[in-house]
Amino acid sequence: MIEFKQINKWFGNLHGLNGINLEIAKGGILVIFGPSGSGKSTLIRCISRLEPIQEGQIIVDGVPVHDKATNLTKLRVDIGFVFQQFLSPHDCPSECHAGAGKRPKDVHRGRGKDRRDARCHGQPDV
Repeated sequence: MIEFKQINKWFGNLHGLNGINLEIAKGGILVIFGPSGSGKSTLIRCISRLEPIQEGQIIVDGVPVHDKATNLTKLRVDIGFVFQQFLSPHDCPSECHAGAGKRPKDVHRGRGKDRRDARCHGQPDV
């Protein structure tokens, strides 16, 4: 489980994350989307302490992320995320999550792109 408790982060005068409260159940999948500059990447980077927070608490499986005593190497072993700009044009986010960017074994002989496009848009395999 990932818990965000009253997360606040500033970049100078800009209040980048403002009072974020959120719980993500173990095994849950969350999509964060919004306009450029709205704090999506900042929030994700805070989960593994790649970005510090000024107020609040993030807890991953009972471990307070921003506690100075937290073993970051151990914490980060089980944390993964995919940023959109790192997807290649023939990937879709669900494939990257499920297969860490690997192609499904059944994609072959020129049908792969059509099958991936269908899955990315919620259509059944063709």
